[in-house]
Amino acid sequence: MDYVKLGIRKASQSKCRFKVCAIGLNSKGDLIDAKCNKSKIEKKGMGKHAEIELIKRHGRKIRKIILIRIGGTGNILPIDPCPTCSKIMQRYGIKWETIK
Repeated sequence: MDYVKLGIRKASQSKCRFKVCAIGLNSKGDLIDAKCNKSKIEKKGMGKHAEIELIKRHGRKIRKIILIRIGGTGNILPIDPCPTCSKIMQRYGIKWETIK
């Protein structure tokens, strides 16, 4: 499966300034789901992270998360998970990699 195309397509659905997609894989490397980040209405500038949305939905089924971030023109930009998301992924035993 082409995770880059999937990630770009899913991230482009986000209405946030920084468009991010998290792709969840199981222990066999099969695709579980892909989520994009979402904005919160309560506080400007705060949003729901794609990797957290994925973990909330599928929990311990996920063994690896692939992160991808795109710019306004669809070009791939560098990304790393925030410290909070990193801690949560460690707690669940989830490995992560980024597409740059």
